[in-house]
Amino acid sequence: MNICIVGINSKYIHPAFGAHQIKCNSKEDIDLLEFTIKDSKDKILDSLNKYDIIAFSTYIWNIEMVKDLLNSLTNKTIILGGPEASYQFDTLFNYPCVKYIIKGEGEESFNELIDFLNEKIDIQRVSNLYYFDEVVKFTYTKLPDLKSIKHNYALTNDLKNKICYLESSRGCYFNCSYCLASLEKPVRFFDIEEVKSNLKYLLDNNAKIIKFLDRSFNVDQKSMLEILRFIKENDNGYTTFQFEVVGDMLSDEVISLIQTMRKKFIRFEIGIQSTNPKTIEAILRRQNFDKLKSNIERIKDYIVIHTDLICGLPHEDKETFKKSFNETFLLFTEELQLGFLKELKGTHISKNKDLYNYVFSETSPYEVISNNFINKSEIDEVKLVEKSLDKFYNPGYFQRTFSYIFKDLKLNPYDTFKAITEYILKKDVIIPEELKMYLSI
Repeated sequence: MNICIVGINSKYIHPAFGAHQIKCNSKEDIDLLEFTIKDSKDKILDSLNKYDIIAFSTYIWNIEMVKDLLNSLTNKTIILGGPEASYQFDTLFNYPCVKYIIKGEGEESFNELIDFLNEKIDIQRVSNLYYFDEVVKFTYTKLPDLKSIKHNYALTNDLKNKICYLESSRGCYFNCSYCLASLEKPVRFFDIEEVKSNLKYLLDNNAKIIKFLDRSFNVDQKSMLEILRFIKENDNGYTTFQFEVVGDMLSDEVISLIQTMRKKFIRFEIGIQSTNPKTIEAILRRQNFDKLKSNIERIKDYIVIHTDLICGLPHEDKETFKKSFNETFLLFTEELQLGFLKELKGTHISKNKDLYNYVFSETSPYEVISNNFINKSEIDEVKLVEKSLDKFYNPGYFQRTFSYIFKDLKLNPYDTFKAITEYILKKDVIIPEELKMYLSI
């Protein structure tokens, strides 16, 4: 059988890590093909012609393209995996070519499925498998043994231009109602010496950016300290690192270590999502915003900080969201990502969306349209804020101007970014040629 695993990435810089894992842990000789969502359907189909069995790794950014491809692959045996397939199996079996869907971590399950297709084992021995036999059936759940999982970072074949994903653990301690990671229990850790070995390979090969995929990197403070010390000791002066951390759980020891490292070669992604206590409670998070603010002040001169907010969460109306935005913006981190709630199938919010009368778009990325607390026109207003925030603040433009208007003049950040976008979008505004590259929205 000719078999390939396909990763369709949102951008060239993002490697298909899930597909890489299937490839490097496969007992069979399978091909790995990578594309981006900008590649043409015909180009992808031409590349798939010679294969009998095709596996797609599905995510929110590529699921619509994958669905389109499935309509043209009727003579193939299709295997699906990844988050979108794991929790939308019922609709994806409507495509006749889709024969099997692997739920969750797939390194061992994929090998078992290939053994079944080679008539070596019964289908009931394939773990984590949905299959169709008059009705959709599921075999059984099994988490792979992390001691047996291999990584091959040579598959990320352009280390100087791509982000290199690395994992030191799998699973998440938290239960955030909007996030698929909340379903990944329990948290398990890779051997720390293997993690260091992978880090050393990437550092020796001058990887540009190493991003840890751990859902909450600093929950295990001992492991975090060991990895940060290793990074400091092996700093090549070139590679930068990205970690997702819980901002109010940074220990004094971690903060002290960060203050001794090369400045700005570490980036922390800190999910704040909301500062409204009622919203935080409704989305099953725990957050001490005062402690978070204090920790950010202690580390912001040493590292790059990216903060996140989500518009459309329960009990967050326009006014409380404005407050969340202003309080978060006034932390003055390098980046503030203003996102909009997405319906991820399988999450608590998706299962209970009728409780708050949620309306989501029916196609990916399944973005919120309205709920009991915020209507469509109010969400559209927040999108005006997002436009100028992303265009002018997050790229680092006009830093002295923003410092003056927000720190000295103390203008309202939400209202100011909204006004900037509204002004630029006016039909009668004439923008000087030398400013068009900055002021086009």
